[in-house]
Parts: sequence; structure tokens; C-alpha cells
Amino acid sequence: MRNLTGLIILLAGVVVATAAAETVEEMLVRAAELEAADKLAEAVQLYGEILEQYPDHAPAYNNFGALLLKGGKVEEAKYAFQKAAELDPEYDTPLNNLGYIYLFIEEDYEQAGPPLLAAAEMNPNNESALNNLRWYYIVQDRYEEAAVEWEKLARLAPDNARLKRDLAGIYLKLGDYEAAEKWARATLALDAADVDARLNLAFAYRATGRLTEAEKILVKLSRAEPDNVDVWVALRDVYFASGQAEKALEAAQKVIELQAEDPIPDDYLALARVYYDLRQYEDGLAACDRALALPGGDTAAARNLKGWGLFLDGRLKEAEAELSLAIAREDRFADAHRNLGDVYYQEWQFEQALVHFEKAYALDPRDARALVMSGYCYYQGGAVDKAEEVFDKALTEFPDNVKALNGKAAVVRARGDVAGALGYSEKALEISPGNAEALNTAGVLAAEVGDYEGSYEYLERLVALEPGPAYAYSNFGVAAARTGRWEEARQAFLTAVGKDAGDFQALAGGALASAKLGLGAEAEEALEGAEARSPDNPIVLYARALLAEARGQETARREYLDRLAEVRREWEAAGAVADVLTELVFEEMPAPPEE
Repeated sequence: MRNLTGLIILLAGVVVATAAAETVEEMLVRAAELEAADKLAEAVQLYGEILEQYPDHAPAYNNFGALLLKGGKVEEAKYAFQKAAELDPEYDTPLNNLGYIYLFIEEDYEQAGPPLLAAAEMNPNNESALNNLRWYYIVQDRYEEAAVEWEKLARLAPDNARLKRDLAGIYLKLGDYEAAEKWARATLALDAADVDARLNLAFAYRATGRLTEAEKILVKLSRAEPDNVDVWVALRDVYFASGQAEKALEAAQKVIELQAEDPIPDDYLALARVYYDLRQYEDGLAACDRALALPGGDTAAARNLKGWGLFLDGRLKEAEAELSLAIAREDRFADAHRNLGDVYYQEWQFEQALVHFEKAYALDPRDARALVMSGYCYYQGGAVDKAEEVFDKALTEFPDNVKALNGKAAVVRARGDVAGALGYSEKALEISPGNAEALNTAGVLAAEVGDYEGSYEYLERLVALEPGPAYAYSNFGVAAARTGRWEEARQAFLTAVGKDAGDFQALAGGALASAKLGLGAEAEEALEGAEARSPDNPIVLYARALLAEARGQETARREYLDRLAEVRREWEAAGAVADVLTELVFEEMPAPPEE
């Protein structure tokens, strides 16, 4: 207070007298013109004269405070704003300016709140006061209080569309999507062309799974506002969430185009995710590298996403290095721990995988996959009881988690309850009819309980998925063979071998199918690979017997059948359980001749 008073008195002594007829309003206009012309010293002198002549003029103190603040004299500015508010308790502008200083310059949130709240309540249409008050709540993450205050302000100014639009945004942040939709609609009732309100409505729709409705709004907005990057970002995310990867790619590329002069790393990371979804891993990794090269782009999140892309592309060692770097940057990064767990699991390093899955779940108890995969690690390590404990916990916390149901099926099957295991697989398929793991497990289990047609139907659905894994075709070949569909079996086994040349079941099964169909040369080729791994396998021996029969080589046929009978006795003596295709061989093989 002393500093400002002294300054005013000092300036009053040096100013040139003005015409007596000049009003305070005219003097304020002249001061504003001097400030606009960047003649700040002259403006300061003139304000000294004004306040000397009109010491009770609140707007003069407010304007002078703004000029002082512009010159970096924060304490003097605070005094001027306080004086203006004292002179006119209903004057909202100086209170807003005072709150601005506390909020953005001094970061004194306790002091900032009262003047900002008072300014907004005095004049709910003061855009500057609303902006400052909004930031006051945002920087402190006090969205619940913001909602209460904005509701009050909306009642004070029922025709203020901006207040209603802000409320929609606040409720989106709070996750109250019903309230967000309500206030977005209220905004549009006042201003149907409000772009941000339409965006808020689209966000509310997307958050509640109404992706088609969100898409309709955003497509219209993209046509009306073709250069609005916020619209294209929202449209990109809706397309991605609804599985429309090609359209998501177009939108993501449009975002990059609109931000070409000021590229944002997160936009390139979003582009990478879309490329990953399209299985264009090289393009996705290039987008990650572009993000990493931008200022501020070399983050743990970017390293994590690049590591995930390398994992998807089968480059496990590179993925391991990149994800380890992400964790070194940010050890409490749950996603990176989970992704590194996936890498180690794929490398069959189950103990290391378990460490990272458990760390991910500890950091984020909402991470169902991290919890479930820790159960798989226990199962693969032979700790079946612990695995079941984890799967049961997962199904308690996430009852519709398909991966947990598949894990539970594996545990129950390991205990010998095949029918019970099939029940868990069927439940998984009720939730996710196209889940590959559940279809494969259900197909295998159905065959084990003797439901070969059911097995065929499950596995037929599995190979319809694109791209189908090798084991899917191999198991489908078994189901087709078990139901007498030998040509389908042959084609399935050939496809499996094409995907994985070391698939023994596909090699042996393919040899048997070709022999059944009289395709000797093809059967010989498959047998060459199968015999190199297991020459005494019952399927291999039976296929050889069929080929010998087709060639009229009765002695060779009898030798193969005798050896097959001997192997069967060995299996039975050892208590070995025959797989489905071997069971078929044992059923079909002729009984040994009576002595």
C-alpha cells in the first residue's frame, strides 16, 4: 500500500495540468490510447493524475493495476485491484484480476479462490472470470467442486451457453456421462451451432458405447469444420474404438496434416496404434520413431508403444530392450510392465514374466490382463493350485473376463474334469463368440468328451478367423478327420504345415489324410518330416500301413500293423493317454490275426 500511494503522489507532482473540462472517462480513454501505443511511462503519469483528481474512481484503479501488472509491478498491481474492489464491492473485474495474480503468477491457490469465486458469482457472463475460475479448479484437480460452482452459476445465468458447455466438459472429466449429455444438450438448445457442445455430446456418446451416434455427430462436424483438428481427433478415436481401422487411419492422417506446422508426439502415437490394428507394424513403428524425434516426444509412453509394436511384429529381443527402457524411465508404468511380461511369456521365461505381470497389477488393480496372465505363468510353471487361485480371483473381480475363463478351463482340464473344463470354455464363448483361444479349447475338449461334430463346429469357426494361427488349422484337421471329412482334413493340415513346418500333428495328420485319399506322393512327403521326429508314432505307422496296402505291399503292410499293435500295447502298459487322432487310428487298425 505504501509503495503505490507514494508512486501516485510522486507522479501527481510531475504531470502537466490538463484542461479542467476533461472528464475522468475522457482521461481514461487517453490513458488507454497511450498504453496501446506502448507509451507506458506517459500512461503511468496520466493514471497518477487521474487518481489524484478522482481518488474514489474504482475503474481507474483497476485499469492502473492492469498497467502496473503489464510492467511487472505485481505488488503495486495487487494493491490497485484491492483498492478498486473496496471502492466498488459490486465490481467483478478487479476481483478477477486479483485472482489471476494469485492463480497464475504467485500460484497461491488459497488466496486465488475467494476473489475468483466472487467475480464469477457477481457476473456469470464474465468470460475472463470463468476461464480463470475453471483453471483454478483444474490445476488442483477439484472437479467435483467445480461442478457444484458451475451449477450455481448456470442458475444465475440460465441463458449463458458457455456455462452449460463448461458443465458438460466438467462432468465428462468426472465420468458422469449422463450429466455431461444433459448439459451438452442444454448448450445446444441455446446455440445449436456450438461446435464444442457437439463435441461434448459425441464424447458422452462414445464413453457410453453409443459409437454410431457419436460417429454421426462427428462426421457432420468434420464436413462443417474440415480444418478443426479437435473434430478429427475425436473422429479418429471413435473409428478406432468401433473397429473401423481404415477410416481411423484416414482420420489420423488428417490430424497429422492439420498439425504439420506444429506436430504433436501424441498424434503420431495414435497413428501408430491404428497401424498396429491394421497389422502394418513397420508403418506403426515409423510413426513411433517420428514421435520420439519430436521435442518432448521421447517419453516412457512412446518407448512402451514402440516396444509393443516390436512385440506384435515378432521382434521379441528388440521389444524387450525397448520396454525395459520405458520402465527405466518410469518404473511405475503399469502398461510397460504388463507388455514386458507378455514378451517374457512369449519367450517361455515364465518366472520373469510373472514378476512384471504382478508388478503391473500392483500398480493398477484394474488391469485384468496383468492379473490373469500371472495365473497363466503359475500354470505354465506347474503351480496349478496357485494358478487356479489367481483365476478365481480374476473371475471374482472381472466375471466376464474371457482370458480368465480360458485359464480356468485349462486348470480344470488338468485336474481331469474335461466336461467341467468345456463348460468354462462355452461360457467364454457366450461372452465372446469369436475368441480364438476359447474356440480352440472348446474344440479340443469337445473331441475329448466324444462330441466330434461339436468339435468340428467350434474349430471350423476358429479357422474362419483371419489370420488363423497354425494350431487352429492343425486342430481343425483333426476334427475333420475324426468326422470322416478327409479332404477338409488334408487341406487344413497342409495349411498348418505352411504356417509352421515343424507342426508334428499337422505333418502326421496330413500324411494320414493323403494316404486315406490315395495321394501317395503327398503322403510320402509329409511322412518324411513326421518320421524324422517320431518314426514309431501310431499315426505315422498307420499311414505307412495304408500306403503299403495301396501299393499291394502286403508284407510291409503287415509289418507296420504289427509294430503299431506293439506300440499300442506299450502305451497301454505305460498308462499313456492317446490324443484324438491316435484314438481314431487305434479304432480303425485291424485286429491282429488269430494264431
